[in-house]
This record gives sequence, C-alpha cells and structure tokens, in this order.
Amino acid sequence: LGELSDQQAVVEMKDEEMTHWKEDDDVEYIEEDHKVYMDAEEIPYGINLIHALQVSDGSVSNRKVCIVDSGYDVNHGDLPTSSAVVTGAPDGGAGQWNHDDGGHGTHVAG
Repeated sequence: LGELSDQQAVVEMKDEEMTHWKEDDDVEYIEEDHKVYMDAEEIPYGINLIHALQVSDGSVSNRKVCIVDSGYDVNHGDLPTSSAVVTGAPDGGAGQWNHDDGGHGTHVAG
C-alpha cells in the first residue's frame, strides 16, 4: 500500500505470504492490522491494550488529561462540559478544539 521508510512498510498480503515473511531472517517483526470500528465493542479497543481496567477507581480522580485529536463535543451528555473542567486550544490545523466534526476526539475523551 505504501512505504513508510526504508525499514518499515504497510502492505496487503495473503496468509501464505505472511508465513513466508515471518520465516525470513531479515524481517524483524510483522504485525497484522485489524480493522477497528468505533461503535463495535462494549469495551473500547484500546482499554485492554493499556490495562486501564486494572487501575482502581481511587487512583483516577483529580487527574488532568490531554487529548490531542479531532476535537471535543462540549454538548455531549456523557462528558464534562464545565469550562472549569474542560478547556482547550486550537492546534492550528483542525479547527476549534470545542467542535468535533468527526466525533473521534469525543470518542477518545469518553
């Protein structure tokens, strides 16, 4: 599909091709890129990857979090909306931080 650098590449291949490259001594690592859909899981995809469910509730209050993404929907009913809690700044390319056209930043914040 496209080369990332002289040492990394993103490609589409069949199972037998993947087996061939995994056995090649010049290939250090192959990782399959699974499709991930925002609304497809009960527990979001990344939660288990970062072991978030292992953190006790007592350890998560009064924490500041920085989200660099597509924005934050300040009108979303499930998320904090108070300007004392939620603040932001435009990044110069994606528009206003408090308007999320694609919904991804709000998804990440949730």
